[in-house]
Amino acid sequence: MMQTENNRISKILVVDDQEDNIDLVTTNLEMEGFQLSSAMNGREGFDSACRLKPDIIILDIMMPVMDGWEACRLLKENETTKNIPIIILTAKTGIKDVINGFNQGALDYLRKPFHVEELISRVKKIIHIKEEKKSLESVISYQEQIIQEKNLKFLEVAPFEVMGKMVGSIGHDLSNLLSCVKGNNQLAGMSDSMEEVKKYLEAEKKAIDMMKYFIESLRNFTLNKKSQQEFFSPLSILQNTIKILQKTLNQKKIQINISTNNMCQIFGDPGQYSQICLNIILNAIDAMEKEGTLKILIERDNHFIISRFQDTGSGIHPDNLDKIFNLSFTTKAKKKGTGIGLYTVNEIIKKAKGKMTVQSNIGKGSIFSFWFPTGKDQCSSNMNHDKYNS
Repeated sequence: MMQTENNRISKILVVDDQEDNIDLVTTNLEMEGFQLSSAMNGREGFDSACRLKPDIIILDIMMPVMDGWEACRLLKENETTKNIPIIILTAKTGIKDVINGFNQGALDYLRKPFHVEELISRVKKIIHIKEEKKSLESVISYQEQIIQEKNLKFLEVAPFEVMGKMVGSIGHDLSNLLSCVKGNNQLAGMSDSMEEVKKYLEAEKKAIDMMKYFIESLRNFTLNKKSQQEFFSPLSILQNTIKILQKTLNQKKIQINISTNNMCQIFGDPGQYSQICLNIILNAIDAMEKEGTLKILIERDNHFIISRFQDTGSGIHPDNLDKIFNLSFTTKAKKKGTGIGLYTVNEIIKKAKGKMTVQSNIGKGSIFSFWFPTGKDQCSSNMNHDKYNS
């Protein structure tokens, strides 16, 4: 029996003016465990969809009273039904008809005569993607609730000056990560490739894991606890951060090249390292309007790991170089940046007994470098190069 995550049987609405077609689809999908309903024209189909709220609508095009194109348009304009996936099932085979179906909001398209096995496969795939998205949305909702609870707890115990800085910095990073989660969620819903869906869901999970790190750091601060110390690979943390931001990198045609002369496992807080990398990469992306390269070098320097980020962006004016780590200083337009990000990472690095520097040339780009202590380090010396073509 085909059930959703909360054990509810998946419902499918078939809209077709031919009873033989309805019987064929209904019989075969009921054998797969779905709950079927039917309608004989577009108007009946629209009314039934509003009333039943099915998980999928299988929609014919050539019907009396109201054709499938009009029904599809109304379904996508209606608040109750706009998110229901629609599979167009029709004898109209022209490429313009296919394009029109997608333009009207259909998710999939099958031509008559069709293979029952193919229809069943596509229906199951759509149900699976819907459940993955529901699960992810539930996690996001839970994370937002936790963020709100931690911020309220924080307000009760933190001094006002420090409180404002911490809430601002954590909120800044969580907002960036939430945008990445939602972006990958949209891509997963639009993709018809299970491999691509898995890739986007993996990126979403990494972003959510990073959000948990930041929430935990806020909890530790409010309870005056030390952050979690463990062995971690800075290269692995960096690669995960890049995967989270892959959608933005692809859109702006930014290529990332990574070089490292060691494979270090350092002892420290992986959440702090990921927060630093996230902010520096986001600033580099903002500095490169479209296309560009971000070169990243990770290397050993005695008891520190040096991470250098060299972008091909617009650069920073010399008058601003000594201000960029100040709280709330930013050269970005309003609503595009607060200056909290660089202030936060600089504070993290200073408290970890490290340091951060910046070099920049107008029109040529910037180099952000930070020294992060290795603690109880485990390193081996082998030069390695990775390329991320975006």
